[in-house]
Amino acid sequence: MTTLNTMPLAVRRGAAFAWDFLCPRWRWTWVLGGALALYLATVYGGFGHGRISVGNALACVVAGVAAFGCLWVATRPVVPERLAALWGRLPAAARWRGWRAVLTLALLWIPWHGFVAQVPDDLRGHYHNDAIAFVHMDADLLRAGKNPYTEDGAFWVAALRWPHAFATPLLGSPAFGSDPLAYPSSEAQGSQLRKELADPALRGQGNFDPRTVHNYPAGIVWLALPFVWVGLPSVVWVNALAWLALLALLLWRAPATERAGVLVAFLANPVMWLYTLLENFDVACVGFIAAAWLLWPRARVSPLLLGVAAAVKQLAWFFIPFYLVEVWRRDGRDAALRRAGWIAVGFFALNLPFIGASPGAWLRGVLAPQTDALFPIGY
Repeated sequence: MTTLNTMPLAVRRGAAFAWDFLCPRWRWTWVLGGALALYLATVYGGFGHGRISVGNALACVVAGVAAFGCLWVATRPVVPERLAALWGRLPAAARWRGWRAVLTLALLWIPWHGFVAQVPDDLRGHYHNDAIAFVHMDADLLRAGKNPYTEDGAFWVAALRWPHAFATPLLGSPAFGSDPLAYPSSEAQGSQLRKELADPALRGQGNFDPRTVHNYPAGIVWLALPFVWVGLPSVVWVNALAWLALLALLLWRAPATERAGVLVAFLANPVMWLYTLLENFDVACVGFIAAAWLLWPRARVSPLLLGVAAAVKQLAWFFIPFYLVEVWRRDGRDAALRRAGWIAVGFFALNLPFIGASPGAWLRGVLAPQTDALFPIGY
């Protein structure tokens, strides 16, 4: 039981944590600056503008470079000397730490209205993105004993079942044209899907690729399967649990003095809230990637986790070379080769049933994001 003697200490610690959360230390302030710059990059470069102008494209590039610059500064052991000198020359009012609370609160508020508005629909299974809907469809097929990678026709079943999820249009198709700067609107996508659903003869024009219904590795389908199996209407619970697990992992591994900063950097990230939790399965993939890095000393568990990440989404594939290079630098070539083997075990263990059943269909589906002429979203 907390006694009167310990109350003041507990209050002081709580107040210090709240202060470090709202007005984070220099390193976490730069992380938040990077989060804001990345969000601005998505605003300027996103397809919501219709045709992306040259000005928007340049603004997107500048904001993207600024995001990387902020994160580079945040990873320095100490504040770079030139930045420290520049900071020291600013007026005292500009250096007031309370301004950081303004940044924190703005980043917490930006995604709130959009995210909260979508949550009820997504929890009921009324998806607004094909990435979530198609994985739900694949899990349904697997539960029924079917191989998702050979069921191209499931694309049209999913399009009919989730009419607001739409589908990724193909660049160079008759309905959507060849201009990569003119991303088709949701209305145009929905209209074309409805036409092709009503008239199957139109489906051979190449406006959509039915393989995109199974364009993820099998790991994410296995993760979604339990939620479908118990009869839940939505698979976004995969992301909810992955989000909680990732937060718990980061807080567990962080030094006690840095946990407030970790928490604010994790929560005050508009891109994660707006473009991950209800749009795709990045958070599940990144959770396994982060676990692989944070459990680095475990020579088998760490690469196995990275292999599972690669089996969840292709995004993880691009982390594997950096991971192996770091192992080689630290422990030598043989250690890197052993860990590469464990990565392969993690990846193929989840995909092998589908590779064995139909290797060509599995390969074409998994490589569809790399081989299809998909419209680039912009950011």
